[in-house]
Amino acid sequence: MTQSASPEIWFFKPQGLAGYAVTWWTRGKYSHCGIAHSINGVRVFSDSNNTYGCACRTLHLEENPDIVVPFPIDAEWLSGSIAKMYGRPYGWLDVIGFVDGHAPAYSGLICTEFILNVLIDAVNNGYKIPGGTAALALPKTKAAPDALLAALT
Repeated sequence: MTQSASPEIWFFKPQGLAGYAVTWWTRGKYSHCGIAHSINGVRVFSDSNNTYGCACRTLHLEENPDIVVPFPIDAEWLSGSIAKMYGRPYGWLDVIGFVDGHAPAYSGLICTEFILNVLIDAVNNGYKIPGGTAALALPKTKAAPDALLAALT
């Protein structure tokens, strides 16, 4: 785990069958992404995953991202922005949208949508984001982790 107390966007290579399916479908190297940040001095990881949907959990020392993008933003503001999405389901229908080419009208989020929502909220509140605003041009329901990483760096 990185030792930074500052917010960071983490990208992961696949570690299981679902991850390999994502990288096969997106033709990318990365299968998942989320935001590492601190709440009341505790290092946490917020994301949207197929087990819990949009959630936050305490980080463990063995968690190591493959790529880290610094996200220099006010930690308290970030926690509030992220908290607005907690409890939303995983975007299973968005995953299907990758297959049939249609963006469903659905409230679930895949990991990249989760991060894009935070980035949009940050820009709308006057914050600068990594990579300028390039990430905001990505299609929210079809942005693969590799495309998001490229836009942020």
